[in-house]
Amino acid sequence: MIRLNRFHLPLQVNNYCYQLFIIVCLVSWYIFPLKVLASPEKKTFKRPFDVMTIGVADKGLTFSTLFSINKTSQFEIGMQYLDDTDIRFNPLIQADNPIWITNKSFNIAYIKQLFHTNYDFGPFLRFDIGVSSISGEYNIDLSKLEYSLGGASVGCSTCGTVYIKSTQDGLAVIPSLSFGWQSPLTDQLIFRASIGYQYFDIPNAKWTTNMSYSLPKYVQDKINDLADEINSINSFQPTFLIALMYKI
Repeated sequence: MIRLNRFHLPLQVNNYCYQLFIIVCLVSWYIFPLKVLASPEKKTFKRPFDVMTIGVADKGLTFSTLFSINKTSQFEIGMQYLDDTDIRFNPLIQADNPIWITNKSFNIAYIKQLFHTNYDFGPFLRFDIGVSSISGEYNIDLSKLEYSLGGASVGCSTCGTVYIKSTQDGLAVIPSLSFGWQSPLTDQLIFRASIGYQYFDIPNAKWTTNMSYSLPKYVQDKINDLADEINSINSFQPTFLIALMYKI
């Protein structure tokens, strides 16, 4: 699909609004049925979780619920979501060209507080297992690149855009280990952030262009080199999470 730069900001805003709408619906789905089920005769009704979390991670917007295993350990169930979004806002990404990612993932996590109880100020360790359906596309304007031809550097002003795509066949299991810090803001609201590493075997990248004629060989060689660079990316990649936790 060809994307025009002048439509980039409206598309981004639309994507974020759509994602926020989905998260609000999920939050409502968790809260309101529980309140309806808890009739006055059922004063002992207990929710199956202690905390709801909304945040931003390297793989998209997140929504999760947590419950305490004991005073210093928690179990989390959640999801992460991106819908064809340019992820260059990610602080772990450095790129001049659009990187479009679609991700739908389900994850579980074990969280261990290090020197304090579950909702107090201090550090924690977090171990995640995610199951993801993820695909990516890297767009490059070929007319802005330099190419090697007979030992000289040349350009290709008539070249268009190349789309280097990486798509999974099926689901990927992505484990990660992070170190984090949390800080209570109020009696019910807690800020939490973590950073660490994840293991993700990136699918092989393939490329297409928006041009109706064959590219010169030196341009094709350059594109193949760029695809090879993506295919050689280390499977251990940084991961981060910034979230607000609300105690029910």
